[in-house]
Amino acid sequence: MEQKPDQSFRPADRLRKSHEIESVLKKGNKVRGKYLVLYGLANSLGHPRLGRVISKRWGNAVRRNRIRRWLREVFRRHKSTIHAMDLVVLLHSNHQFSYQRISDDFLQLAERMKHKINCMPAE
Repeated sequence: MEQKPDQSFRPADRLRKSHEIESVLKKGNKVRGKYLVLYGLANSLGHPRLGRVISKRWGNAVRRNRIRRWLREVFRRHKSTIHAMDLVVLLHSNHQFSYQRISDDFLQLAERMKHKINCMPAE
C-alpha cells in the first residue's frame, strides 16, 4: 500500500520565533514574483519551514488571515516537493488576490529558490 506524503502543518514546519524570521530576511536569498516576495535560507533539518509576514497595509484582520491561510495551505499541500529550507513570504503587490494566484506564484518562487540555493557555493 502506497503511503501518502505528510500534509500536516505542525509546529516543526513553522518559523515560530522572530529571530528565525529575521535571520532568513537578513542572510537569505530573495526571489520576487508577481504577488509575493520569497526569502529562503537552507536548513539542516531535512524539511522545509514556513514563515509568513503580512502587514496591516494589506487590509483588515479578516483579509490578512485569509491570505495567511492560503499560504499555509499551499505550503502544507506541497511541502514534500519543497527543498529543505526556511522560507519567509511577504506580499508585494496590491492586485486582487486569489488562492490560485497565490498558489501559482508561491510554487514558482519555491522552485526558483531551490535552484538559487543549490547553485550557491558551500561555505
